[in-house]
Amino acid sequence: MVTNKAVRQAIYQKLNVASVTTLLAQGSASIYHAVAPPTATYPLLVFNKQAGTQVQVFGDEAFRTTLWIVKAIAKGKSASLAEDIDKAVFDRLNFSTVTITGASTMYLARESDVEFPETQGDDIYHHVGGIYRLSYQDS
Repeated sequence: MVTNKAVRQAIYQKLNVASVTTLLAQGSASIYHAVAPPTATYPLLVFNKQAGTQVQVFGDEAFRTTLWIVKAIAKGKSASLAEDIDKAVFDRLNFSTVTITGASTMYLARESDVEFPETQGDDIYHHVGGIYRLSYQDS
């Protein structure tokens, strides 16, 4: 069975390209799994697994399907930069594949959008991204 770590690393590698990282404050150092540290510089990109399901056939796992949220977070009055990052991510992930050690990608596509502002004191953080379905099977 393929580990979550292997899937997470595959998604990170797919996102760690110039078309995405040049839009981030600190390049590839601004891509975080689950939570950005308090010292992070904006804009940044956060991704994490939301859900996962094993599809069973005759008592064995045939494949696994997971949902991943991938969102840009930009600080300021405008969501424009977060939207630009989201577009770059969409171009990389939607109807694409990832290279997962020990597995083959069956399907990868955006299923829904995510967009909301968050305020903290006088600061506004714009979260813009999507939820992507990734289906894969052990190779």
